[in-house]
Amino acid sequence: MHLSVYGDSIAAAYGLNPAQGFVPKLANHLSTYSQTVTRYFNFGQDGMTSWELASAFLNHADWWDGLRGASAICILIGGDDLIQEAAILLGAHSDRAQKRTFARSRTAYLALLAAASSLKNKSARLAVGTLYNPFPQTPAAEAAINLYNTQIILPAAKRYGVPVAPIHAAFAGAQAELILGYKTGVAGTPGNHGVRYPIHPNAHGQTVIAGAFASTLVGSLPSPKQ
Repeated sequence: MHLSVYGDSIAAAYGLNPAQGFVPKLANHLSTYSQTVTRYFNFGQDGMTSWELASAFLNHADWWDGLRGASAICILIGGDDLIQEAAILLGAHSDRAQKRTFARSRTAYLALLAAASSLKNKSARLAVGTLYNPFPQTPAAEAAINLYNTQIILPAAKRYGVPVAPIHAAFAGAQAELILGYKTGVAGTPGNHGVRYPIHPNAHGQTVIAGAFASTLVGSLPSPKQ
């Protein structure tokens, strides 16, 4: 089995040893399920936005090959769309600014799923993940992330028939155990242990993401040969 994962610093296991990231953990899940070794290719890049991923799918042959050669594909993207417009997470934005950012993200997310759906092998299984909220004590952040999930990710996934890993739900109420350096859950405040921006998953959080994607993918993969 061949797994390709696309995303931002979460997929890249920012702040952790790469072996602690969700991508190799997901590959292990799939190896157990398929009873074969799962090779994985991690295209996660720190700071990548949905529009940058859409551009990569449309313009870079190496990224096409990752789609065409895969039997399972996961996409976890969008957090940096909001981080680049930090005022949205802090509640210090105008309605016009939020509408502009969300319109750009909506167009990009539809484009990247259109490209992934058309470039992948017909038998390959594709899944996307919702965004989790690392700032449960900031209502504006919860509202923005909920809107991104419900207005961008879920409609795009429905349009292209792509199953969704419920990562937001898996993190809800458990951020203190799942976020690297979690301290207050308030956007804009530093975390514990020298973590300046406590937004990334810790090793346990990465395990939770791997499990969410594994459960979503296994339900759509063919049964392993006996």
